[in-house]
Amino acid sequence: MNATITSKSENIILNELEKAKIRKVLSNLKQDQDSDESHAHFEYFARKFSITKMFNGKYYPFELSPTGALFFGGNSSDFNNYDHSMKDSLRLEFDKNPNGFLEFCTQNNIKSETICYSGGSYGIGSIYYSDLNDAINVIISSIMQNQKVKNFLTKEEIDASKTPEQLQEEQINSIKSSITFWQANLLPESSNETIFSDKKNALGGKLSEENKKRILAYLNKPSLKGWREIYDILITPQATIWQMFVHLYDDVPMSGDKFKRSNIPKTAQLENILLKAVTVHNKDCHQRIKDLTSKLDHLQSGIQCTNSSKPALKIVKE
Repeated sequence: MNATITSKSENIILNELEKAKIRKVLSNLKQDQDSDESHAHFEYFARKFSITKMFNGKYYPFELSPTGALFFGGNSSDFNNYDHSMKDSLRLEFDKNPNGFLEFCTQNNIKSETICYSGGSYGIGSIYYSDLNDAINVIISSIMQNQKVKNFLTKEEIDASKTPEQLQEEQINSIKSSITFWQANLLPESSNETIFSDKKNALGGKLSEENKKRILAYLNKPSLKGWREIYDILITPQATIWQMFVHLYDDVPMSGDKFKRSNIPKTAQLENILLKAVTVHNKDCHQRIKDLTSKLDHLQSGIQCTNSSKPALKIVKE
């Protein structure tokens, strides 16, 4: 397809025939065999556009963006087959002048087929259209205005469309959800606690037998190698052994390469970490619940004050 490029950084002028060709390509949605979605794709000067028809019948236009990596073939899971030396310049050039991206690559001896792209995911804030033509117009406009396709709204833009009452209600519901989360994270404490009793991983399950064996091996003979095998084991849903070590003791390294034989936990210290983990975890949960409850009370009292300041309705009898 031919187009008139007025300059490297200016807009592109598409005539009606060229627009019609774009509409024809992007209207040819093909059904995805693995989902209820259908897709159409269109490439223009190394710009890759797509439209997805969602399961609910709405249309989602988007544009893939260069990751900054170049792939020269071979095993795609092998990091050595990628070149990241132009990562920043590729991204910046595409963001600044997407229509001139192909020319930039040509001038720098970069083959378009080696460029890696990403994007196309959707979620909260994604912009959908009820009409296919509206979705196609978004892509045509992005080409003519030399701008990337805007496929999502920022939180600020979403919030701007809501009333103060809606925003306040969402904030209250969010705080309530957080309180429920931390209440559910409280762990039972036993008066006869042992080093392994009540210890939980991130999913709330008990420590695996393999992790118990590693911890016991370290307790019997602390070593730098043994420490590296246990420090990332979760002993509460929120904290690893290392994180609990930092919480309970001073001068604990914050970087793994700073550990030496002299500053790894001693047997008594690790025992203390394991014995106090649940208590420390619950104390943190209770504090979070307290802070959130205070915040919730403040918000709700503000609503009550606002409501009470409104003048009472007067009934006038005629």
